[in-house]
Amino acid sequence: MKFERLILHNFMRYKGRNELEFSCDEQKNVTVVLGDNTVGKTTIAQAFRFGLYGEIQIENGKIKEDYQLLNSDVVSSMDSNARESVFVEITLSNDEKRYEIHREIAYIRKYPSNVLTESYRKKSLSFSENYGGLKEIPEEEMESVIQEMFPRDLAGYFLFDGEKWNTGNLGGIKENIKESVHKLTGLSSAEKAMFHIVDMGKNSAVGKMKAKITGGGAIYDSIQADNDRDIKEVENVETKLETDKKNIVYYENEIRKIEEFLLNNESTEAMQKNYKGMEQLYHAKQRNVECGYKNLMNYFSENIVAYCAMPMIHRSIALMKKADMEQKDIPYMKQATIDYLIQKGECICGAKITNQSEAYRHLMDQRNFLPPASIGLLLNDFEKIARQWERKGEAVKEEIEELALEISKDQESFEKTYNQYIELGRKLDGSENFEEKRAEQKRLEVQRNSYIRSQGIHEEKIQGLKTRIEHREKELSSLALRNAENRKWKSRVEIGKQLYQKIAGDYKKKEKEVFEELNKRIQINFHQMFNAKDKKIVLDKKYNIKMMYQTEHGYTEEKNLSEGEKIARNFAFITTIMEYNAEKKKSLKTQDNSTELEPETLPIVLDGPFSKLGAENIGLIAKILPEIADQVIIFMLEKDWEHTGLEDYVGSRYQIDKESDAKSASLRRCKLSC
Repeated sequence: MKFERLILHNFMRYKGRNELEFSCDEQKNVTVVLGDNTVGKTTIAQAFRFGLYGEIQIENGKIKEDYQLLNSDVVSSMDSNARESVFVEITLSNDEKRYEIHREIAYIRKYPSNVLTESYRKKSLSFSENYGGLKEIPEEEMESVIQEMFPRDLAGYFLFDGEKWNTGNLGGIKENIKESVHKLTGLSSAEKAMFHIVDMGKNSAVGKMKAKITGGGAIYDSIQADNDRDIKEVENVETKLETDKKNIVYYENEIRKIEEFLLNNESTEAMQKNYKGMEQLYHAKQRNVECGYKNLMNYFSENIVAYCAMPMIHRSIALMKKADMEQKDIPYMKQATIDYLIQKGECICGAKITNQSEAYRHLMDQRNFLPPASIGLLLNDFEKIARQWERKGEAVKEEIEELALEISKDQESFEKTYNQYIELGRKLDGSENFEEKRAEQKRLEVQRNSYIRSQGIHEEKIQGLKTRIEHREKELSSLALRNAENRKWKSRVEIGKQLYQKIAGDYKKKEKEVFEELNKRIQINFHQMFNAKDKKIVLDKKYNIKMMYQTEHGYTEEKNLSEGEKIARNFAFITTIMEYNAEKKKSLKTQDNSTELEPETLPIVLDGPFSKLGAENIGLIAKILPEIADQVIIFMLEKDWEHTGLEDYVGSRYQIDKESDAKSASLRRCKLSC
């Protein structure tokens, strides 16, 4: 399948009619559209999505109403009750048919409000065989035909957005990659056959043939009635099972949105956790300050006498120092002792004491320094006590100063923490409550898990009912054989069952082969394009793409991928699918007797595919694309184009023109050398 032409009329950035013709040449199969940032490259990719699916890609955090499809210049020029339309037209073809897809929306500025309102929508799909006259496909079949050609679940891969990968969805639809891969690799034809033969229940081919088997008397009718009830119950339970599966998909999608939100806002969530921690810290420091004040006041109350007596003690000691109170007395000597020695007339040393002797004169001098004639001794005792109080007062002063200094430091630390707490709170004003988000995530997980349990119960019940039905059918078979007509239908039913088992067996084998082949190829392509030695990517059974990195304990899944890693992962996936289909298609063309359906190959449309990759990786990827895809369409910057090395593969080239102050852009076809 190849795109031939894309027409945009008043679509988003493009005013009026703008047309792109894509190269369908087998050798020069690349079309390149060059333009600066924000000039309208992504708008063309959105035009593909709108033309194919009637939707555009919605970025996370936005809603459909945030996007205006009608060109803003056209909108601003509309008067009251004026009408304008926007449409996209895509022409595409394969070896057998040529298709034209047209989607259009008309708008009106209705008086008196003059609010732009959607007036009507129109869509059509036409085809021609061998480029004959166009035939219209019924509108109710249009979406399913497009879905067969371009599986919606793979839109993010063949309509590859390298700048906003995985940041949005197409109409809120969750991807079912496995189903889409089966369509591209031809496995879906076997699934459809099995569904038509048996899996539709009573409306299947086998179910309808079973309904032809009648008769066999009352026993047969009773068993058939029981069987019919169980078949109906299987259908009821399958309906419930389908509801379970849809709910599981819904809740998984909602959980994924929250996971992506939390991943994209890790720094804000960390700030909130830090904010709570800082709140606790600031309260703790506030308590430290209060406790410090309390300890200071308690200590001061207990030692206030010593602290307040210090000025008086200092003055008393100073006054004593001014007086001539040098200690000249003999300790413990009293005046009465000297009076006794004078009366005795003899000193204790044996010297004679008379009024005229030297000894008498010394004794009398000493007598004048003894109480009550002198208080020096008492003052000396007072000074000793005063010095003790002085030392205690100094110690109290030092302790008070240390406590006050500690309080000052705590107060300063508290104020700093408090200011940080207030500033962080200001930054977080208006941010999401991540605790509520995580609580919502847990609630969704509980709901999803309940549906998973319900799914298991319903699957087990269906299996039990089918086992009972199978046993009864064997019994009915023996009864039905009495009748020749019944034997004929029974034979046809058996042929149908055998055909189903054959297709199912081949399908299971083929599915395993395809899965293993894709897993092997995706490793090769990933390493060729990105030269990653310590990483690999694998597909799980649902074709979810996982990136693994090597550790000392083996490979571990990396969930928090960078934008470059996401691009690498998904590039490897889509190139692997295309490479597989291209080789399969080539192989089947050489086999005249092959009964396999030829797989459909998709063009690949790349919007800014290399903007987050280095020059080396750009070259490694680019050289593979023309070989594995029938058609390559690239919208990109001139600087990235220089590294692709695709010049020799270009069959069509365009430039996007837009004045810096203009709202609208236009497309200009260039010569291949421009």
